[in-house]
Amino acid sequence: MSLKWITALFFSFLAYMIVLFVIVVLVTFYYQDFDFSRTVMISVPYIIVLISYLVIMLIIFKIKLD
Repeated sequence: MSLKWITALFFSFLAYMIVLFVIVVLVTFYYQDFDFSRTVMISVPYIIVLISYLVIMLIIFKIKLD
């Protein structure tokens, strides 16, 4: 597999994690309180969907481009 596609997926993952951070910060400021359970309820499904999406993209890139 080409290294540039793995690098692209890695930077995509980082960008989506920055979006998650912004979401958590906005929710924290909205409620004016940091609640760990609320943060986990936002983060876990987001990360599960994100990893599923990236695995699918990795499979597609591997089939189509190699």
